[in-house]
Amino acid sequence: MLLIPTTFTQSANANQLEACNTEECVSYFKKFKRAARKGYVSAQYNTAKFYYYGYGTEADKALALKYYRKTAVNGSKEAQYMTGLIYVSEPDLQNHEQGIYWLERAAANGHIHAAFLLGKAHAQGDTINGGAPNYQASDIWLTKAFDKRYNKLPALVEELNAKKVFNETNYPSLYNKLVEHNMWLAKNSNGEVALSNWDGKTYERITVTGYSQTEAFDNLLATFRGRNNSTGSRLGSDCQLTGACARKSLNEMKDSQWVSQQ
Repeated sequence: MLLIPTTFTQSANANQLEACNTEECVSYFKKFKRAARKGYVSAQYNTAKFYYYGYGTEADKALALKYYRKTAVNGSKEAQYMTGLIYVSEPDLQNHEQGIYWLERAAANGHIHAAFLLGKAHAQGDTINGGAPNYQASDIWLTKAFDKRYNKLPALVEELNAKKVFNETNYPSLYNKLVEHNMWLAKNSNGEVALSNWDGKTYERITVTGYSQTEAFDNLLATFRGRNNSTGSRLGSDCQLTGACARKSLNEMKDSQWVSQQ
């Protein structure tokens, strides 16, 4: 896979932590790692982030990969994305086959960053085709990015167009999507590449203010108290990464209508 590490770095920073070695940061790291050892999936995910960014501990991409992969196996698309990202971008940990595998799993689960990066990677070239671009695969993943109106897609389309490889033959699905939605490459008032009607006039922008970082950590830590004998932290996908998932004890599960009908 002809991949440049910087290709993947920017998207990884969307949900980043700042490196921190204060007493508070170290305390959070230790608490989450203890919970991770007890099998709490959300604790494993956050421990991975702490190692990745150096929050409360020394940055260690190998240990970050270990914990991200634990969470990825449980179905978290965020962890699957980060697992794939580390495999393709970290020189000492590179495994392109595993990287593409986990990025594809993340993209299949709806992770838009993963879909875009796969589309870009296949446009650059992959090992399956001896280093030649795989436009068919690129078309599939970039079309998924288009459906989510991924903000970096217009610039990539212009880049492919400048190389004279973006056409109806190489990118039939994405090309026809642009035609169908009457979207054409153009420069906006700031001189940036844009697709006409990209945002459209039917979208309403809503700003939501969530918990602070420490409040989010405290809320998650509160769910780790006591024995890990409920379903809340073991649910599949990314529900397990928040403190908002519904939790049921084993006895409540036994009394539920779903169980009684099995």
